[in-house]
Amino acid sequence: MVCGVGLISTMEIILNDRQIQAVMYVKTSGRISTGEYQAMTKTSESTALRELRQLTKLCVFEKVGAFGRAAHYVVAKAKPVINPSNPSEIDD
Repeated sequence: MVCGVGLISTMEIILNDRQIQAVMYVKTSGRISTGEYQAMTKTSESTALRELRQLTKLCVFEKVGAFGRAAHYVVAKAKPVINPSNPSEIDD
């Protein structure tokens, strides 16, 4: 699923308190790693990974770096939503 397209753009996203804390942290620091999420939220590695993946799936975060210590998450860039019922919004 592409961020900003389909159901994600029309449904309400509900985050838990740890995820909200992470979003606020990333907005000020620019990024978060799994280890930082673990330390900040006092969760296990598996919980941190699961919750960060959920934020990525919801298009709140984008993962940067493939895996390992270099991987981190940033706020996802908004993708343009094109309304197919209004062709004037589509650029050639």
